[in-house]
Amino acid sequence: MKLISSSFFNALRTREALGYIVFAQSTVDYHTAHALFVIQSALADVDCVYLLSRIVAFLSAVEAQLDTLCTAEEVSKVKRGLIEALEKMPDSVDGDAQRLEGEYLSVSKFESRQLTIAALSTITEEDVKSHFRQFFFNSRSDSRALALCINSARTAATDLLAVSGNRRIALPGVRSKQEDGGEALSDASEDTTILTLPTFSDGCSCVEITSYASAFEYQRGLSVVKCSTY
Repeated sequence: MKLISSSFFNALRTREALGYIVFAQSTVDYHTAHALFVIQSALADVDCVYLLSRIVAFLSAVEAQLDTLCTAEEVSKVKRGLIEALEKMPDSVDGDAQRLEGEYLSVSKFESRQLTIAALSTITEEDVKSHFRQFFFNSRSDSRALALCINSARTAATDLLAVSGNRRIALPGVRSKQEDGGEALSDASEDTTILTLPTFSDGCSCVEITSYASAFEYQRGLSVVKCSTY
C-alpha cells in the first residue's frame, strides 16, 4: 500500500478534490490482511456510487501504469522504510504496551516482527506486481471487495446501493467541475507519480455488486470462528 497511497491521495484529494478525508492504507484484523481505500465527501454532486467509481478508476490507472509505480528502486525504498519502522524501539511505555499486545495476539506470537522483516527482505518488485494483479486490480477473479457506504440524509434519498440483491451498476462519468484543491496542493508529494484516471464518459463501464441492507444480513450464513486468545 505504501507504493500507491500517495498517488491515491494526489489523484482523488488534490486533483479531483473529492473531500478532506482521502487515504489508502493496509490493516490486519483477526489475522486477515485488508487494503482500505477511504473517501469522505460533502460535495453536492457526489454520492457513494460516484466515490466507488473513482476508486475503481484509480485501480484501473494503477494497473495501466504498474511498471512505472512498481520499480525495483521504489520497492527497495519502501522495504527499507518498513524494516526501519519494525526495528525501531517504541517511543513510550504506551507504544511498547501496544506492540506487546499485538505480538501476543499474533499467530506467530512474539516472533512476528522478526518473521516480517525476514519476509520483507526477500520480496522483489515482481512479487509486488503479482500481488497487485491477484488481489487489487479490477480484472482479478479470485477475490472481492467490500464497499461500506455511509450516506448523508441527502444521498440516502437516491442511494442506488440501498436495495438488497445482485445487480449491475453503471459507473458515472467523472465530474466536469473540479473544485479548487486549496491547501491539499501542498500535501501532495513532489515525487508522486501522476496517474491518468479513466473518465468513464462512454457510459459503458459498470461493476457487479451484491447489496446488503445491514451488516447482519451480510454476516448471515458466514462461518463463525471462535477466538481462544483471551
